Order: sequence, then structure tokens, then C-alpha cells
Amino acid sequence: MKHTILMILFALSALVYVHCGDDTPDNSIHMYVTARSGLVIRADSSTNADKLGLVPFGTKVKVLEQSDKLLTVSGKQGHWTRIEYDGQVGWSFGGFLSATPPAAEQKMSLCEQFAACDAKCQKKFPDESQLGEYMGCHSSCPGFEKCMMP
Repeated sequence: MKHTILMILFALSALVYVHCGDDTPDNSIHMYVTARSGLVIRADSSTNADKLGLVPFGTKVKVLEQSDKLLTVSGKQGHWTRIEYDGQVGWSFGGFLSATPPAAEQKMSLCEQFAACDAKCQKKFPDESQLGEYMGCHSSCPGFEKCMMP
């Protein structure tokens, strides 16, 4: 009788240990944001969907699923990717996600600096009537000669 009780107690202990000691590995896929200005997270897989937030550059996100359709945005190819960030779930363009973390401090190339400056000029002088002002702004951007002239 004593042997039977010990066997039952042992079996219950093993069952509790197996149940409570759930050490299953996390098989989640994680990626890192490579968009320097951050990655928009949206309510749905569309550029027209509501913006839920902005995931900062270099942030690690959990990938939940990916759409089948391949897209090209700003010269990068990728799929709409459903991600989880900071407890929020939404969709982002996967072309700005990488399996490896970006370098801690990435410097913009000269042509990237030019492109950023030119975008500001376009925003500041959007009308055709302001072409002269735009060209003055545009040509004063760093890298103008190297990035615009062959």
C-alpha cells in the first residue's frame, strides 16, 4: 500500500513539473526596422489604412504573417507584413525589415543627404511658379554635383 501511494505521488509530481515547467522555445520570427525615419504600422495591409503608429529605426519586431503579393516602395521590394510592436499588432511594408539588426550608428551617404535635402526643397517650393527658388535650394544641397551631375 505504501509503495502504491509513493508511486501515485511520484506520478503527480512529474505531471505538475511537466505542466509548470513549460520551457518550450520561442519559435517566433523577429526582424529589425531599417527605415531610418521609422516604419509606419497600419490597421490593414494598405497605404490607405489608418496609421497606428511609427516603429523607430533599429527596433526589433515580431513577425506574425506576410501577404503573398510582392510590392515595390521607394525602390525596395517586399510584402505587407503583419507585425507586433510594443503590444500593438498591425501591418507594415516588409521591404524595410531585415533579419539582422542595422549598425548602431549608420551615417547617410552623400547622395542620401542630397535626396533628403531635395525632398525638403520640393516640399518648401511645390508650385511651378517657384521653380527658381526650388532650383536655388536644390543646387545648394550637399552632394548636388556628385549625385546629380554625371
